[in-house]
Formats: sequence, structure tokens, C-alpha cells
Amino acid sequence: MGGVRIVRAGGGFDVVLHASNHSLDKGIEGISDTIGFWKKNYPEISFLGVHESADDAKRICVKRLGNIKIALLNFAEAMNFHMMPLGKPYIVDRMRKKDKKKIRAKIMRAREQADLVIVMPHWGIEYMYEPVGSQKEWARSFAEYGADLIIGTHPHVLEYTETIVTSDGRRVPCLYSLGNFISCQIIPGTTLGGMADITVSVENGKAVVSNAEIIPLITHTDENYSYFTTYFLSDYTEDMARHNRLLSVMQKQFGVERMTVEKFRALFENIMNRSASADAYFKTPADVKKYNIHGVLAAVSGKGSK
Repeated sequence: MGGVRIVRAGGGFDVVLHASNHSLDKGIEGISDTIGFWKKNYPEISFLGVHESADDAKRICVKRLGNIKIALLNFAEAMNFHMMPLGKPYIVDRMRKKDKKKIRAKIMRAREQADLVIVMPHWGIEYMYEPVGSQKEWARSFAEYGADLIIGTHPHVLEYTETIVTSDGRRVPCLYSLGNFISCQIIPGTTLGGMADITVSVENGKAVVSNAEIIPLITHTDENYSYFTTYFLSDYTEDMARHNRLLSVMQKQFGVERMTVEKFRALFENIMNRSASADAYFKTPADVKKYNIHGVLAAVSGKGSK
């Protein structure tokens, strides 16, 4: 589950994202149950990416930050090979090539209703430290359509950030992937995640994103898997790393060198500097595909259930 946090007194989440490759894993019933959960238990929280009607899919989520109105949009690139339900094309916000006109229109409507537009796509290839071509193409499209900020999810590892300069001269920050905020994954790189640190300013009477960067995080558990939690990398210690079972299991199952705080810091810098390809366990999207297929077959056969 992804989330956008608008910082305020008391903290907490104001918005959750549901357009992902898993949106249709449980079919229409799963989406209906998800929508019902939020409406019944947390009606004050906005959820994006899934809809119960065509009219709902047309609505734009707008949040107010002081005097600034921020529109939030969420789209998913893949659906784990699930087909969109017949007669319900609105149920998940998709980002296929044939959806470009619809996405452009939605971003333009968001621009009319808000001072700032943030697009949050679920895209890319898992476990790759650099965005692939489709991410870059979509990022350019989102920026040209009117997005002011792009924050990506799905790869489970961090990817670098860049600023896209549009044809009309706007500068649009793109954070390609925040990685995992918290997880129980043991694949190399997945314990290092990030939090988006965004500064919105008013310049010449117009709201702009004046700063966008990633603060590195670490997912931690103890030797008994009795809890999972998240720390800022700046607060994480070598002693904590030595007792993080995710790292010991990762080392054992993948044969990689045991991660330390120093190595996490170096990996973060390499990712942000676009020089982490040598650090990646999977070198190409084909490597990831092969690993995922093997995992699915192992799960089906029961060999992956240990």
C-alpha cells in the first residue's frame, strides 16, 4: 500500500493509494471490500486509484495545505495479467498507451481545480535501481500534461530522482521510486527505502515545488521476526544492523555481502548518483522476470512455502 502524508500536527495519513499491480488480484469483490473498508472505518481518509462508479472515477482528490490546493492522482501500469472487468473500465486508474488521452484530460481537470498537481504512478521493473524506458516516457508525458511533481512506487527498491524541463519551461521533479517504506522482503536492496521530503512554496503568487528529495529509510526486524518497523537511516546503528534478521537471511539466501549502515549509505548515494547498476543483484529486467517466474512456479508447487 502506498501513502501520501501531508505533514500536520499529530501526523498520520490523509491519502492512500490503491492503483497497483495487485489491484485486481481479488477481483471486483476485492476492490469493493477495500472501498467499503475505508468508507466505513476511516471516512476522513481519501483513497485513490480504485472506484465504485464511473462518476467517482471522474472526481479529483484535492487536499488543502494552508492556502494551497493540491490535486493528487494515482495510476497503475500493470495488473499482474488480470483483465479489466467487462463493463467496468473505471474500476482501476490504468496507465496504458491507450489511456493517454484519458490521463491527459484528468490531469488537465486537476489543474483547473488545484494550485498544484501531484501524479503518483505505480510503474517500472521490480528490484532495478534505475528507471526503465517506459517510466521515463510516462514521466515526460505527465509533466507535459501539467503535473508539478511525480512520485513513483512499485520497484521495491529506490531509484534516482531527476527534474524534467517541459516544453513550456516548467521544472517538474520526478522521484522514480521510493522503494519499500516497510516490508518483510529479503531480496537485496529492498530493506533500503525512502520518504519523499517535499517543499511547496509560493513564488510570484503561484504554488511551486521548490525542493523534492528522498530521505533514506531502513526496514528492521529482530531475530525472531516478532515485529517490523522503519527507521531513518540517519538514526540506524551498526548494532541494530547486526541484529536485523532480514539482512542475515538475505545474506544466506542470496549469497550477498552482509549489509552495514556504512554500506547502506554508500548504496543510497550510488542510487541517487545513477551509479548503482554494479550494486544491483538483478542486472536486467530479464533477470527479474526469470526470478519472478521461478518464484511463482515454486509457490504453485509448494516448494516456496517453507
